[in-house]
Amino acid sequence: WQPAHLWLSQASSFLGLPLLGAAALALGRGWAWSRPNWGRILLGLCAFFELFRQLGYLEDYRLALNLATLVLILYAGAVQW
Repeated sequence: WQPAHLWLSQASSFLGLPLLGAAALALGRGWAWSRPNWGRILLGLCAFFELFRQLGYLEDYRLALNLATLVLILYAGAVQW
């Protein structure tokens, strides 16, 4: 159970913040994305998570995701301001 728990907790942290950033961007710009678009974003994040997990670059990927999410949220805030 421990490896499954670790994988799921990593997947949730690698998906949660980028989805929050995408949602902030969509709300900030007033975009109405359809459900299939959100699904594509989710599948893309899952694919990149697995790719970087297999390559052993999870920490670099986590840093890039966190920075990209920060930029998206700051941009969405600046647009609203």
